[in-house]
Amino acid sequence: MTLTENIKNTLQKLWNADPRRSQIILTLLLAFIACTSILTTRLFMYRHIHQKDISAAEAAFEEMYYPTLDRLYESGDLAELQREVGRLSMQEGASALVRWPHISYLHYYTQGTMVEYACSAFADGNDTVQTLSSGVWAALTILFKQDDFENNENFSESDREAVRKYVDEASRLLTIDLGLTSEQIYALHEACLYDNGEVNYEKVQEYITAYYERNRVFEIP
Repeated sequence: MTLTENIKNTLQKLWNADPRRSQIILTLLLAFIACTSILTTRLFMYRHIHQKDISAAEAAFEEMYYPTLDRLYESGDLAELQREVGRLSMQEGASALVRWPHISYLHYYTQGTMVEYACSAFADGNDTVQTLSSGVWAALTILFKQDDFENNENFSESDREAVRKYVDEASRLLTIDLGLTSEQIYALHEACLYDNGEVNYEKVQEYITAYYERNRVFEIP
């Protein structure tokens, strides 16, 4: 089962359990849409490493859609920006999304949202394999990103401040809520990597499932 399928299942279970929690469901839905775009743009990134020329479709995409994305970013409405990126990721030339200056910040925001929801669910005693797996996947991704957001000119100071909070939340989920040491976090990350350096959601879910089976005890080889 893929990451997006797992998140979709989580949404359905939350809705069936308590339809009144519509705001939480909406937040996770936005995260699902944006995570789809994240995986899509990273696939496009691999292609662009080996192909420097910009296609006519990508050039047209940039001209047509970058201004809309810029306006949404400048408005601060990141939820709407998530929806728009999810919609545009299906358009011809959408591989141009990987070059949009603020896409990396949107990735941080998306993953930060997933971590925040997992922390909230954990605090309320409503955590599940799905919600915690998504939160830990996002936390590991945030903490071990190679993006140097502190020195990236595409990040405003308010962007950097927001990302620092996501980093703190990711650390809190792993160290405070789950009680992992820094050595265990590093080992968990290493154990859950694809060959390309991305965090494997399915491997994270295996560890989270075992965590519940052991009565909330983490064991990392």
